Amino acid sequence: MTQSFSLDQQTGFVSPADDYLNDPLDIFKRLVTNRDATFFFRAAGHDMEGCAIFDGDTLVVDRSRVPGHGSVVIASAHGEFLVRRCREVAGGLHLHTVPPDGDTRENDDPEAEIWGVVTAVVRFF
Repeated sequence: MTQSFSLDQQTGFVSPADDYLNDPLDIFKRLVTNRDATFFFRAAGHDMEGCAIFDGDTLVVDRSRVPGHGSVVIASAHGEFLVRRCREVAGGLHLHTVPPDGDTRENDDPEAEIWGVVTAVVRFF
């Protein structure tokens, strides 16, 4: 008769070497799902503080993602990049800022085109 044991059942003290059994945290793997379509941007200004995006934050942007209602995106308008939140209105996406007071304000530039979807924010303390 053969008897099997599960590694989940432990008796006694846990070995300190168990900490080395797991793979180390790779922050790049955590933040980037599509390496070829991912870019990093530095946020500037206060227009998106209502979305917890602050001046100086690093934004992880994936161009392969499809934006939808509520997505935070990088938009391109007149050669500049803008950070905006998408809102679905009448079957189309409208871009809005979300300033610190939380009041959403519609983007006044109808020529802005969505460039990529923000997937993460990196902030140093």
